[in-house]
Amino acid sequence: MEQKWDDSGAGTLHGITSRDFPNFLFPGPQQAAASANQAFLLDLLAEHVAYILSQATQKAKAAGLEKVVVEPSAAAEQEWSMRIMAGAVALASLAGCTPSYYNREGEFARISTQEEQMKAAKGGIWSRGPVNYAEVIEGWRRSGDLKGLEITVGDSN
Repeated sequence: MEQKWDDSGAGTLHGITSRDFPNFLFPGPQQAAASANQAFLLDLLAEHVAYILSQATQKAKAAGLEKVVVEPSAAAEQEWSMRIMAGAVALASLAGCTPSYYNREGEFARISTQEEQMKAAKGGIWSRGPVNYAEVIEGWRRSGDLKGLEITVGDSN
């Protein structure tokens, strides 16, 4: 994953799963929400991951199979990344702040090429805050179609 993100920048669906890493689900922080209340975020992300896995498992059981592979489609990952990049401007002012954790110890202020700026923007967080992020992923779950996920089921052999 490090090489993928070094080459093209972060890419996820909802900040929890990245293409080419099947069945690997993680709790952000890139492309997910951020909050001072880390327990809230971990609960939110755990609920989201549990929903995805339960739906994928149900799909396998309905087909009489056991094996489940889950990963985002390339298009869904790109679409989510574009949403993150679109909101990055709201957080751009952090680049000029006193060097700290928030701007990678001043690294963001030294980014000069457009390619580097785009990669940094893709690695950002959901800029509209944790409540809006929760609303977005809850709306996605309510749709019930697992849009953007490729779910493959098969035998356990």
